Amino acid sequence: MDPTKSPVRPLLRLPLPSLARLCVAPPVAAFAFCLAHAALLDAERANYTHCRVWNFAPSVSAAVGTSGLRSAAWRICLAVHAAPRLLVALMYRARRLEMASIAGGGRGAAVHLTFWVHLVELFGLLLLSMVSSKEHYIVRAKLS
Repeated sequence: MDPTKSPVRPLLRLPLPSLARLCVAPPVAAFAFCLAHAALLDAERANYTHCRVWNFAPSVSAAVGTSGLRSAAWRICLAVHAAPRLLVALMYRARRLEMASIAGGGRGAAVHLTFWVHLVELFGLLLLSMVSSKEHYIVRAKLS
């Protein structure tokens, strides 16, 4: 089927590289903010380890999860990041199903499986980021 003659008109045309940058920007910005905030304003607590080994930089979990401000920034940016990823997953599924119907041979099941694996990964990332081990220890222990 020729995409120029499709009866469905797109609401927005956005090149894939631009969409990729849009998807990646919120978590990268939040991570940079969390690292800078932890290193500059909370270095002693962020670099602390139970075995008292010196760290030159905070760990990811210490940078993202120990402070209320950093944790909130990380969670908000990750939630914002999830929306475009969900749209990309839906877009890929629609396009791949269209291609599978043209090619034939029962490729639709593989397309659906790929879509569901993508959703499980995305919602797993969201769930494990939103459910803090310190705030919801029992829930997090059952998920791990």
